[in-house]
Amino acid sequence: MKTAIGTWKNQTVHQFVLENEAIRLELLDFGARVRSCYLKQSKVDVVQGFDDPRGYVEGIRYMGATVGRVANRIGQGTFVLHGKRYWLSRNDRGNTLHGGEKGLDLHFFEAEEKPDRIIFSLHSPDQEEGFPGNLTLLVSYQLLKDGWAFETEASCDQDTLCSITNHAYFNLSGHDAQTALDHLLKIEADQYSPCDRNGLTLPVLCETAQTPFDFREKVRIDERLDFKHPDIQAGNGYDHNFILRGKGLRPAVEVTGRAATMQMLTTMPCLHFYSANFLGKTIPGKQGVLYEDRSALCFEPQYFPNAIQYSCAEAPILCRNEKMHHRTEYHFKQREAL
Repeated sequence: MKTAIGTWKNQTVHQFVLENEAIRLELLDFGARVRSCYLKQSKVDVVQGFDDPRGYVEGIRYMGATVGRVANRIGQGTFVLHGKRYWLSRNDRGNTLHGGEKGLDLHFFEAEEKPDRIIFSLHSPDQEEGFPGNLTLLVSYQLLKDGWAFETEASCDQDTLCSITNHAYFNLSGHDAQTALDHLLKIEADQYSPCDRNGLTLPVLCETAQTPFDFREKVRIDERLDFKHPDIQAGNGYDHNFILRGKGLRPAVEVTGRAATMQMLTTMPCLHFYSANFLGKTIPGKQGVLYEDRSALCFEPQYFPNAIQYSCAEAPILCRNEKMHHRTEYHFKQREAL
């Protein structure tokens, strides 16, 4: 079901709905983003968002969006591929963040409606934001019995970089809850990487054991959060890369709030965990809610940030005329409505 819900730069923003007995998922063609995930048994919406599409530009830009061409940061807005240096737009403290000044989140995607999924498509031309090659991207949101899947397929006519993720802001107690730090969290990772004061992930692999980053067993987040730890101070909370165990589609995250437990599986090698440290009540969200700092949690499956400049991780190189495919699944175990 396609509905016009507003405009941005004189272009109509459309909403699409996927629905079954368990959930109602609302998606936008603007940024191929998740606007809402309503859990029917729990009777809560567990994804933050905006009623007015302008909120995704003037409020929290990446909220719910498909981000790329390369998720996270590329140091100093430059990289070398096959001996050639490329210069990107630097939109975050001297670095390139989530694709640059006009990443995928600010694009309008074409949409194809299927009975159980919406397929968004986009063509990103050669040198857009400085990236080489004409990129073709398919982003599919598929309805599952107990949740939904986010699937991407990318191809390009030149070797390029590509790391696509979804940037939903979750609160498993409801999008209007004041905090998410009371959630119980498990991350399937033995190692994490610190970041510098500008948010750039460093090429360092640290053991999670005996640190505030140890979520190998389920624990309440605010019991782990230690602002005296230098890596927590650097990110003003959690804003860090975790190296996931294993390969293929496997469990990455389990998180529990008052309304539901969400299990996330992914094929991506890493996960960026962000505790929404800078929401700051910018402009009203859905139903007029002012979102507080740390009232949501972001779990962004992706390649190791800035890996093209590091030797410690696989770089997200998409080879000419090949396809890069990744899948992330979100499964919800709902509680009865309070």
